[in-house]
Amino acid sequence: MVHFCPQLPPPTIARISPRVLEICCERGGGNASEAQQWLAERYKGRFMVWNLIFDISETCFDNQVQYTKHDPRETPALEDLMRLCYSMRSWLECDQDNVAVVITDTSSLLQSWSVLVLASFLVYTGVGQG
Repeated sequence: MVHFCPQLPPPTIARISPRVLEICCERGGGNASEAQQWLAERYKGRFMVWNLIFDISETCFDNQVQYTKHDPRETPALEDLMRLCYSMRSWLECDQDNVAVVITDTSSLLQSWSVLVLASFLVYTGVGQG
């Protein structure tokens, strides 16, 4: 059972597809430890995080973190989006039980970047296409 810190609301978890999740933490990653605990309980050793929040240490998610290395205030290059999509798809193809997780926060800037990354991934992989 996950016990969340009473001072902060729990992270918001959205299932984008059966094996792709988005976790939205408080601004600056304030409740990221709760997100890590939730992932560890459900997907221990089977999750990889693509982190959009600059303030989160890779140790927060059992060193299962990929950084985007992109300033969300700038328009991303198509090559950067392709690298992210390729990386996420490669992780998911390694094992049918693997889960890809995009971590963002409540700032509108990072939420927009998250939507762009996830939409690009869905188009890249053809998920949901007839």
